[in-house]
Amino acid sequence: MLLVEDNAVNQQIAVELLTKAGAAVSIANDGSEAVAAITGAVQPPPYDIVLMDMQMPVMDGHEATRAIRSDPRWDSLPIIAMTAQAMAEERDQCLSEGMNDHITKPIDPDLLYRTVLAFAGQRVVPRASAASEAPPSTEPMGIAGIDTVGGLHRVGGNERLYHAMLRQYAEDQAGTPAALRAAFAAGDMKTAERLAHTLKGVSATLGIKRPSEAAAIVEDRIRHGRLEGIEDDVMALEQAAAAVIVSIRAALSAAGPTAAPASADMAVVIPLLGRLEELLVNSDGAALDCVLEAQEMLAGVLNAEELAGLTREVQNFAFDAALAQLRAIAARFGMVRFGTTTAGGDGAALGAALSRLETMLADGNGEALDYALAAQELLERALGEEEAGALLREVGNFDFDAALVRVRSIAARLTPTLGESVSNQNTIVPAKAAVRKSSGRTNSSSPRKRGPRASD
Repeated sequence: MLLVEDNAVNQQIAVELLTKAGAAVSIANDGSEAVAAITGAVQPPPYDIVLMDMQMPVMDGHEATRAIRSDPRWDSLPIIAMTAQAMAEERDQCLSEGMNDHITKPIDPDLLYRTVLAFAGQRVVPRASAASEAPPSTEPMGIAGIDTVGGLHRVGGNERLYHAMLRQYAEDQAGTPAALRAAFAAGDMKTAERLAHTLKGVSATLGIKRPSEAAAIVEDRIRHGRLEGIEDDVMALEQAAAAVIVSIRAALSAAGPTAAPASADMAVVIPLLGRLEELLVNSDGAALDCVLEAQEMLAGVLNAEELAGLTREVQNFAFDAALAQLRAIAARFGMVRFGTTTAGGDGAALGAALSRLETMLADGNGEALDYALAAQELLERALGEEEAGALLREVGNFDFDAALVRVRSIAARLTPTLGESVSNQNTIVPAKAAVRKSSGRTNSSSPRKRGPRASD
């Protein structure tokens, strides 16, 4: 099916609900992308059903539907309108333009499943009944100003996704009042209305009532040209949004881990990143669940900037950008890509671990010990307990020169197996004097870490 939606939060929710029901989902970010995806194809239609948002930049859902229906090849393609307007005249307009039905936002999962089943059948959402009956896995936390029970229900009970979207809301919507005022100053009422509309809809979807109601007032005034005194309403919107953002940040900060993440086993992490890479290459919406479920494990390997950036791009379904970030991370690990690890057993994982360890030893990075211990199971499995034990002792004694010689010797011996994952240097460069960051001690005599998005 094709989801036509410009808002990242709404995209995440729809993809979660639909892929959970077994659907394959493609995303178009505005009406023009949808028209190109549908009319640029040959018969039969490339999708079984289209879910069409109405208010989008570039080309809205009304214009897009008229363009699609102007081509008789797509007369039978079901198009379902998704709109925040519950009024009868809005529904009538959608039907008169050739849409088959109308779903009001915030989207209720049960209604979404029933509608898709009615127009596209069990083949498109084979697990819709089971998905709609699945209860939330846990009792949602209480956050001041938020109906977390309703919000969690609308994301299919996925608490991890719900918390991620609340974090994204706090980041994205904090600047909306300032952006509204800038649009007013520029006389750009179209942008101002879209900003208010987005805040209204996203807030309602996540169960955030007061900002949604305040944004609805601002949107209505803009739409009807009643701008005199609107600054008072923008101020009310700003205060409501600021209060709930403070609550979100406080609640999620308190719920998060208090200790630094433990180093992860590279033998586990690298295949996981290979799986994520595969999903991104295939534009598969399951990449979102993959990256959210692996947050704690990835935090033990990636730095904070890498993890935040990768998660953000996946959450926004910017899969090309996420793939570029993932491959930059692979390069840091001395690999061209992660995806080859799933077929190559421990070879690529070992290559990445040795390459990273070599770099840390050469730099005199005291965290080499933590890294070596995290990779201990992989090293013992691939090198044998005796050689792995000798390497770990040298690193543990902060004898980084000896450990560096051993790592490069292993790399040279295993080059046919590891490919180019580890550098094979003939000249041994002494390791730098090490500083172990966790303790601050130095040793100058012994140098020493966002359903498949593919068409049916």
